[in-house]
Amino acid sequence: MIKQKQMKKNKFSILIATISLFSFASMSMAEEKIDNTQEAQNFKLPLDNVDSSRFYGKAVLQILNKTTAKTAIIEAKVGELTEYGKMTIAVRKCWQAPLDQKPDSRILLEIFENKSDGAKNRVFFGWMISSSPSISSLEHPVYDVVALSCKNK
Repeated sequence: MIKQKQMKKNKFSILIATISLFSFASMSMAEEKIDNTQEAQNFKLPLDNVDSSRFYGKAVLQILNKTTAKTAIIEAKVGELTEYGKMTIAVRKCWQAPLDQKPDSRILLEIFENKSDGAKNRVFFGWMISSSPSISSLEHPVYDVVALSCKNK
């Protein structure tokens, strides 16, 4: 009987020690998360520091028609609509990396599919990155669109 009481006390002590250890670990991780969040806020760049000279006026795109296996390279002006086949392409922004960095262009595109009744169905909206075309691409049964570069007007 005495051994059973002592075993229960030992189990209870182990349980208390485990709970205390877990609580201490949780508190230190929570403190660490707070510190990381504050550190991240210190490194945020305000929008005033964005170099607007890196935004260009034309986007160079490569379009593949999968049914005919023909490619075309087009230049589309920022802010204007460009028609190609059954697509309408709107370039919203075009950013070119500085010369001292890895060559890269990021193009904000909105692509519509033109229906036979005159309606336009948006099939893509997002940034295409020339150095990593697989990150964000147009998924369309007929056309592939790839960002190549940006140009001045």
